[in-house]
Amino acid sequence: MFWDKYVNMCKNIGKSPTGLANELNINKSTVAGWKKGQQPAGNTVYLIAEKLGCSADYLLSEDEEDISLLSKKSAFKSVHAIPQRFVSLISGDPISSDELADIAEYLDCDVEFLKDTEAVNYVPLGKRKPGVEFNVNIMHEIFMILDRCADSKLYKSVQIQISRIILHWVLADEDSGWTIEKLYNIKQIDSHKLKYIYTNEADPDSTRNYGLNFTDLTVISRETKYSYQYLLTGVDGDVYREYMKLKDES
Repeated sequence: MFWDKYVNMCKNIGKSPTGLANELNINKSTVAGWKKGQQPAGNTVYLIAEKLGCSADYLLSEDEEDISLLSKKSAFKSVHAIPQRFVSLISGDPISSDELADIAEYLDCDVEFLKDTEAVNYVPLGKRKPGVEFNVNIMHEIFMILDRCADSKLYKSVQIQISRIILHWVLADEDSGWTIEKLYNIKQIDSHKLKYIYTNEADPDSTRNYGLNFTDLTVISRETKYSYQYLLTGVDGDVYREYMKLKDES
């Protein structure tokens, strides 16, 4: 019944039925008719629906559920935000040779490894200088690289190779129970993309032949309980405390 829905929807937005009618310049006799079972005229019901954030069909039908206009607006805002997110992803500076060298030392690998997507197996060099693994600035630089669209061959390669290092450290501890199959079962991460990173076997869907993004890293950290620092360096610890200690020493 229209009246019951009208009353409930008014309550949802913190208005009284008569108060909303007054805002729409609807007279009291019309409202009295609604109480007796009458339905509003076509133009009126659309005005009411817009004000209440629901569809006119819902107000006039027997259905108990409705996809409200507010929900539609929320969905529209989400869709509208996608280009804004895309712009933020593609913005950023290219990776300089110095930055790449710092990242390679932090990850304990050669610069050439970061450039070579055919190098599937990561083997730590054991050449990292003591304390480098606690460098917060480099860690954040890696976060930004993972969070950017792979709009160049170098960016794509670095993202893929960092991703392989992340998988390496997840699987390094055999006692943890984590296997590549278990990682494939994490619902929030595309298993086809993980398979490409792990095996280098290209997927027919080229959009899956990329490295992990920062959101993927966040999910892996949450699911495995490993810190970001461990996933990137294989070393755990209070990264910020150690970083401040390094700063004091320098």
